[in-house]
Amino acid sequence: TTRVVYEPRAVWRVTAAYATFAEAIPLRARAAGIDARQWSANAAYERRNYRWEGLAGIEHFEFSDTNQRTGVYASTGYAYEMRARREQRLFLEWTQSHNSLDGAVYFNPSHDNSLGLTQRTDFVYDSRYRRHVDHLWLSVNAYSQAGFGTHGRWALRYEQDYDFDEARALVAGAGVARNVYDGKYETESRFYLYYHQRF
Repeated sequence: TTRVVYEPRAVWRVTAAYATFAEAIPLRARAAGIDARQWSANAAYERRNYRWEGLAGIEHFEFSDTNQRTGVYASTGYAYEMRARREQRLFLEWTQSHNSLDGAVYFNPSHDNSLGLTQRTDFVYDSRYRRHVDHLWLSVNAYSQAGFGTHGRWALRYEQDYDFDEARALVAGAGVARNVYDGKYETESRFYLYYHQRF
């Protein structure tokens, strides 16, 4: 993976990347021996007072089964509460994707889009670590898939973020989501643990 980051001003960040082996592809594709190349670009903006932020981007996947997937996304967020121990933000989010291949072995709608809201609450703690913040996300959105109409979706996730010092960090979280695939609902659970070591 090659990534270039350009920061023309303190409030702007522009990123472009290319990967010969994309990681963000469906597990069913990997199980079938399918891989993909990926290129992406996005622009992020954050006000100096951290009240407003925005992100917009595009990504394109070239799968080894000949599928071409293009996705675009955008979000804007506003911090309506900023206290010493708690911050609350509301995000408006939109995504859209298109796939060229019919009958793929993985979830591969010809066209879909989503519009929704996400509430994020950050809890800031005094601790013996350099930084300790917990995050709570609640998302609701309307998801539309070609041939299957529009359905509601929701997700709930809680995460603990510990920065032990400048070089070491630990992130642990869990979440549950109600998604829809080809018009059928599925409940999904997720647990994760990351350790970051900076050199």
